[in-house]
Order: sequence, then structure tokens, then C-alpha cells
Amino acid sequence: SNYSITNTLTNATNLTQDFDSWIAGGQALGDFWEQDPTDNYNWTVGTGASPGFNTGPNGDHTSGTGNYLYTANTFTAVLARLISPCLDFSGNTYPKMDFWYHMNGNGIGTLAVDYLDSTGTWVNAWTLSGQQGTAWQKAIVDLAPLANQVSKIRISHTTAGVGCELAIDAIFIYQLA
Repeated sequence: SNYSITNTLTNATNLTQDFDSWIAGGQALGDFWEQDPTDNYNWTVGTGASPGFNTGPNGDHTSGTGNYLYTANTFTAVLARLISPCLDFSGNTYPKMDFWYHMNGNGIGTLAVDYLDSTGTWVNAWTLSGQQGTAWQKAIVDLAPLANQVSKIRISHTTAGVGCELAIDAIFIYQLA
């Protein structure tokens, strides 16, 4: 049988992901990021104003004209998880992750960031629930347990009903000086 193995190990130091090189309008991701096959909903690559019920952003955070990821509005509670490639935190003694989120709408639910620990268990590092207004907001996530490790990051959105178009943009993983 023919098969191939792709090494997705990505240096986590000063890693930026703004989704701008990904194809807008679909659910195909790039740079070895993936949709979690065990959830029941997917992230979509968006650009410009998000389409659903005026709950999403008018444009991306970085420039207003680039891409972002969002979960499209739905009438039922769903779970969408985004999983990073394998991230190499070698030489990082105090890693952090910043990203921007847009959480507006009655059913916005919960946004969470988890990391994969050395036993293969997902551990929560950051959680936020409920409406946060119509502007992009910045999250700062402490990833200190990943110092000098190889791991993955998972960003999850659990919706709470109608009015749940949540978006993320401009992920930046870095070493705190």
C-alpha cells in the first residue's frame, strides 16, 4: 500500500497565524491546522462582513480586509474545534499566546483554548463565555506548562443557540521576555 507521512512540526517561537493565506469562503484550512473530526461543527474562513444575523465582525482584526475564522450562525447548540499543528516550544521557558476574538450575539456561548499535555490529555488554559460586544477583543493565554515541550493547541467554540457567530483572528505565540 502507498502512504505518506507529513511532518507538521512547527516552530512555536513567534508563530503568527492570521489566516490571510487561506481560501476564504470554505472550511479547508491551511498550514497544517485542522478541523477536529470528533466535534459536530466546523470553522469557516471568512473575509469582509460575516453573513449571519449581524452577530459577526465587519472585517478581520488585522487589516479589515484580510481573513479570519468564524463559526457560522446556527439554530442549535454545536461544538466546533480548531486544532493547531504540532508546535515545538523548545527554548521557550514561558510561552504565551495572544489572539483576537469577536463574540457578539445572544447565543454566543463559550470560547475556550486548551493544550495537549504530555499524557495526551487536553487541558484548559483559557475560557470566556457570553456576549463581549461588537468590537474585536484581545485574549492572552498562559502556555507556561508547555515550556520546552512539543504540543498542540485547540480552540473550541460551544454555541448556545441563535446569534452565535463567533470569530477569531491574529494568533500569535511567543516567548515572554
